[in-house]
Amino acid sequence: MDGRGGWGASLGQPTSRTAGADAVNRCGGNCRVVMSGRGRCVAFADSSSNGYWYGHAYGENMGAVRRIAMQGCSAGGPAGTCRIKHVNCI
Repeated sequence: MDGRGGWGASLGQPTSRTAGADAVNRCGGNCRVVMSGRGRCVAFADSSSNGYWYGHAYGENMGAVRRIAMQGCSAGGPAGTCRIKHVNCI
């Protein structure tokens, strides 16, 4: 992610290094890896209301990663402003 709304995600890569490089490439610009780990699902939520807030998660269940990403964003973002930008399972 770039901290301004740009993001990239990668699933199914053989190593954490290749997954990180793929995600940064998909994000473009001045992006950095903010999470990595095992799981078949990934989610990212953000809000740009009164600052920039985000949440992310990975795991085995789409509903769980959506919920965790929203909780992460909502912990700092103004109430009701966080939205899921990406959720995917392979």
